[in-house]
Amino acid sequence: MDKEQQRTLELLTEIEKDAGLTQNDLAVRMGVAVGLTNLLMKRVVKKGYVKISKLRGRKVRYLLTPKGISEKSRLAYEFLRYSFQYYRYMREDFRKSLEPHLQSGKKRVVFYGSGETAELAYLSAKELGFSVVQVIDEEPNGSHVADIKVEDVETLRNDDCDFVLITDAERVKDRCDRLMNMGFSKERVAVVNGV
Repeated sequence: MDKEQQRTLELLTEIEKDAGLTQNDLAVRMGVAVGLTNLLMKRVVKKGYVKISKLRGRKVRYLLTPKGISEKSRLAYEFLRYSFQYYRYMREDFRKSLEPHLQSGKKRVVFYGSGETAELAYLSAKELGFSVVQVIDEEPNGSHVADIKVEDVETLRNDDCDFVLITDAERVKDRCDRLMNMGFSKERVAVVNGV
C-alpha cells in the first residue's frame, strides 16, 4: 500500500466519522498540510468517493458516496493485508538478528528504542527464549514495551546484559556511538536487519 492510498483511506475514514469537518480540521487530524488535504479532497471528489454538499455561507459538508464506502472498505482490507505482511517480515527479521546471540549463549538483552518495532522485537525475543532485562530510550516518558517500563538510556550499566539490540530505525549510528562511549563493544551491539 503506497502513501497516497494510506492518506486516501485516512481521509475517507475521517469524513465518515464526521462529515462536518473543515479541511483545516482534516489536516490537523491527518497530520498533514492544509494544501495536501485540499489536493486529496479534490482527488476523492473527482473519483466520485466524496460528494460536497453546500450549507449556508462558505460552510460545506462532505459525504461518502456508495463508491467512496466501497473504496474505503477496499483500502482498509489492503491496509490490513499490508500490515500483516509487514508484521511477518519484521518478526522474521528479528529472529535472524537474535539467533546468532542465542547460539552463542547470550540470552540477556536490552532493547534500545521503545516504539512499535520494540513491541514486535519483544515477541520474537520471548519466542526464542531471551530475557529482555531492560528497555531504554532517550525520552522514556513513562511508556512501556509489553510489561517493561522504558527507562532513560543513562540507567544502562555495562554488566546488566549480554548485548543491546537497537530496535528503532531513527539515529542508529548515533545510538551505536553512544553505546560504544558507554563501554559496549561492537560485538555487544546488534541492529535489526530491517532497521
